[in-house]
Amino acid sequence: MWKEYKAGTLFTDERKDAWMRRFLLWTAFAFFGLSTLGKGLLGFMLPGALLGLYLLISGEWRALKRLEIGRGVLVMCLVMLPWYLGMFAKHGQAFYNRFLVHDHFNRIGAGVHALDSGTFEHMLKWLSIGMFPWFALVPLLFWGLARLRLKDASGPSRTKLFLYIWGFFAYLLFSLSATTFHHYIFPALPPTAMLIGIMLNEFLDDRTWVPRVLILAGIGILIGIGLTIRSDPQSFRNMFTYKYDREWPENPPIDPDATVGPNTDKTWAESTYYANTPTIIHKLLKAKPLQYRTFITVIMVLATIALILMIFTPKIRKVGTLGLWGSALLLAYWCLNWYMPMLTPSWSVKYVFEDYFSRCEIVPNPPEIEEAYEPLLSKIGLGFIPDAFGSKPKRVCREDIVAWLITWRGETYYTSSEIKPLMKQNQLAPYLETLNKGNTFYALTQANRINGLRTALNRETETLKKKGVPGLTDITSWKVEAVHQESAYFALAKATPIRGPVEEEEVDKPAPESEPEEEPVDIPPPGM
Repeated sequence: MWKEYKAGTLFTDERKDAWMRRFLLWTAFAFFGLSTLGKGLLGFMLPGALLGLYLLISGEWRALKRLEIGRGVLVMCLVMLPWYLGMFAKHGQAFYNRFLVHDHFNRIGAGVHALDSGTFEHMLKWLSIGMFPWFALVPLLFWGLARLRLKDASGPSRTKLFLYIWGFFAYLLFSLSATTFHHYIFPALPPTAMLIGIMLNEFLDDRTWVPRVLILAGIGILIGIGLTIRSDPQSFRNMFTYKYDREWPENPPIDPDATVGPNTDKTWAESTYYANTPTIIHKLLKAKPLQYRTFITVIMVLATIALILMIFTPKIRKVGTLGLWGSALLLAYWCLNWYMPMLTPSWSVKYVFEDYFSRCEIVPNPPEIEEAYEPLLSKIGLGFIPDAFGSKPKRVCREDIVAWLITWRGETYYTSSEIKPLMKQNQLAPYLETLNKGNTFYALTQANRINGLRTALNRETETLKKKGVPGLTDITSWKVEAVHQESAYFALAKATPIRGPVEEEEVDKPAPESEPEEEPVDIPPPGM
């Protein structure tokens, strides 16, 4: 570098381009490290396999000299190794068994969850739903593949080759995986989307008949996907959740005067959900044209008309492309402002915790905690931005909240790590003895586990009373009641100790027999 500086060639355009290429490659390796932290070994193995396949097929082995592999691997290791080394140092064999054996080898080879499965058609279905309505243009990719020439070393040709390799390999890998979560196909989506964009751009001014025939085939594909989505309102939801077997809620929040559930008189207009969402969302939720099947039908019609226009002359074809883009934009807006808000009360625990914080006694945060949780934008005088997105400081209640036989990840986020997980029934007694000591507390659980919590509380309290545990000796029973019933799946229970002699009517009815211990509801960790 010093010699180049002395010679005056360090800052030439050629050298600037070379340094920019190096910087981008180092950045890519840094992101490989981040993806390895988030998704395990596939974080670097998948891009490594894609690069190897590309070099093998294209024959551009000389590119290895320009890929900064040595320095890049060093950057990647600096990003990912500290955490992995720390985990191995702390947990040893247990981390190896969980991370490598369970979350890698078993997921790919043996399967770790009983899910709906399939091979070629299974992942194709979820890729098509995720790319609706653009997936109708996938036939153009076969047109582009037929025109691809391996000997063409131009930039555009090599870009398309790499994208084809990326899409095919990702699709093949996750189609063959024994564990077939629907979202596993996502790595195949970016290259497919980019290829559709490239081929659509080439098609706009094309005057041959082949791509027009493929567009006709795309109309059939569009209608088929649309009818599949229309027939199952859980199609979009199943792309990003885990419990595919959950039934659709009987009382979605689309009618403000309807009750939030079968066992309560509270209406959606009176709900915690309505109290914490914008008025515009309430208006959208009850709008008749936005109801699920009606809106999906409208999108199908608009997208079909757009595809028909794309069969004609290049000028009309561009109008059709604009129409397809418009239908996709409308669908995205609807998903974000009707579909997702409609699902939120039942598939999110956010409003369960908003109810908890509205009922409990909030204790002030120490100054250092208050400062640590203050958004950076607020510190520089732009607090209106996080406020607009509903940002809240860390909230801590005097009454504990526990997760009873459930682990859904969101409870840790919404309580700022204050929730106490009780994932096994035998963890209840230590909690009562060492942390709770006979005080009122709340529990996040499933609605059908509230009776089991009451039974376990009364049983463990009797055992601890015999040991003379302070705070528990005068408790005669626990009053456990559901205080949040807006979700079809999650419930917030309040457990209040009843002390001393009480009137007969104040005591809970005799608890039912102890329920068999259930495995906590779980979602897959970020290993795969």
